Amino acid sequence: MLFIYARAAILSNSSIFVDELNIKLHPLLLKFIIDLFYDEDSTAQLIYTTHDTTLMDRKFFRRDQIWFVQKDEFGYSELSALSDFKVRSDASFEKDYLAGVYGGIPLLKEFVMKEGV
Repeated sequence: MLFIYARAAILSNSSIFVDELNIKLHPLLLKFIIDLFYDEDSTAQLIYTTHDTTLMDRKFFRRDQIWFVQKDEFGYSELSALSDFKVRSDASFEKDYLAGVYGGIPLLKEFVMKEGV
């Protein structure tokens, strides 16, 4: 079904928005869907969210194509592109992202569970 929507967007030069594109997709199938949008005869766009970092690589995306969402302590979200950061030419986008270099990492803290609450 996703392929049909993607193909229709490409043929009509429109955009498709998908939340959590990687859900229930094999990584190679995900890459196949993304690659459809690199057709040089189309201006179609695929805009999607994901928590999967496996394709976060310069072989697949330019720095201006990767964006992060960082929530502050009040729950407000801020968007920033990877191109906003100074990145070494040999940097691993995925490794640096998971290390928190670009933000977009959930605030992990210890929670105390109280009995009867």
